[in-house]
Amino acid sequence: MGDRTVAIYESTGITRNDAGEAPFNDMGTRCIGMREANGNEVVNRGSCIDTDKDGDQVFSTYEANAKSGRHVFVGGTGKYQGLSGSADYTFQPVKVPEGARPMTIVPHKATWKLP
Repeated sequence: MGDRTVAIYESTGITRNDAGEAPFNDMGTRCIGMREANGNEVVNRGSCIDTDKDGDQVFSTYEANAKSGRHVFVGGTGKYQGLSGSADYTFQPVKVPEGARPMTIVPHKATWKLP
């Protein structure tokens, strides 16, 4: 496709709230996304599900460039039902052994509300 490439990916991790309290503390995260690169321009888009220890979930979509992005909360289940808001984030690469899967720390600054 000329200079344009597209890739589908899955990422997983753990979210934590720096205050050590709910919400968004110790939740498992799974995201499915698409990375589109056109020359030097890179855009990632996708959706995520965060699940807490009770099994309640937060649903979000996201869009990011190579340095930062934004999640938009689109709902949830259980205690997160009706959740809305957004979270801006950045990427901090983690040094991994040669040949290991890349890892990043992704600090978020979230603004949210529940009905």
